[in-house]
Amino acid sequence: MLMIVAVCAAAARLSGTAVPQIPATVFPPPDTWLAPETVSFAVNIAANIAIAFTLLVINRTYRLMRSITWIFVGFFFFMQLAQPDALRYFSSGSFIALAVMLLTALLFSTYASPAATRSTYLLFMLLALAALFQYNIIFLMPVFILGTIQMKIFDLRAILAIVMGIVTPLWILLGFGIIPPDSISLPELRPVTPSADHSEYITGLVTTAFTGVIGLLFTFANLIKVMSYNSARRAFNGFITLLFLATLILIVADHRNLPTYVPMLDIIVAYQAGHFFATRRYRLSYIPICVILAIYAAIAAIPINIP
Repeated sequence: MLMIVAVCAAAARLSGTAVPQIPATVFPPPDTWLAPETVSFAVNIAANIAIAFTLLVINRTYRLMRSITWIFVGFFFFMQLAQPDALRYFSSGSFIALAVMLLTALLFSTYASPAATRSTYLLFMLLALAALFQYNIIFLMPVFILGTIQMKIFDLRAILAIVMGIVTPLWILLGFGIIPPDSISLPELRPVTPSADHSEYITGLVTTAFTGVIGLLFTFANLIKVMSYNSARRAFNGFITLLFLATLILIVADHRNLPTYVPMLDIIVAYQAGHFFATRRYRLSYIPICVILAIYAAIAAIPINIP
């Protein structure tokens, strides 16, 4: 129900705001894939549903927490609703968040598996391929390498699989002449303002700061519960925490490209919030849930006018 409310509110806010153009490494970034507003909106809503659904499947499959909950789906969509353009257009942020969720599921499938070499190779090949469309994914490769250590599969074979996986996409593209060698260049790391409207930029910063603060609070509060889990659950939750901290660092270091990291931050913090409330089913636990959702709804509803 919360997801439907957020989607309807996003549809009502659909307007002609320009989509940020974020430099890519080789291929056009996801921001430029869809031109018509309605098509981009529909695809983005489908992508956001897929992001939330993927996390639900991960939680059910790998038992990240001791109870099953849908709470974080509502949190995720309200967090997205409070961000300018996060639900209105398909963007690099949605692309990265969906890719990270799918690859996280693939990473978790390798836990303590003696036959994880092929999955590791596939994981880093897909990461490298996605980085050809959006350079920011390159910064997440070290996180997934640390993830292989947490999954207890990091050995010489895993190192070779990682290297081969990263090299393969460019090797194939260059070898078959799909792209010329001179088309490969470092991205232009110029600052890109998400919107010409300063009020939307400030709204994005305020919402992201609030999300980061409650994310830290929920993450630290969940550590007590996570420490009592078995080794597999601790490894899975540890990787999600690592993703969260890496995302915060990227947002601070590259804040001008804020929309690129927002959906990934939102889905991770939504999981931590859902984890917190699902494991603390007190009589009045619905009150803080309603308060947090009301704050996001207020941010989305109340415009901040800055010249």
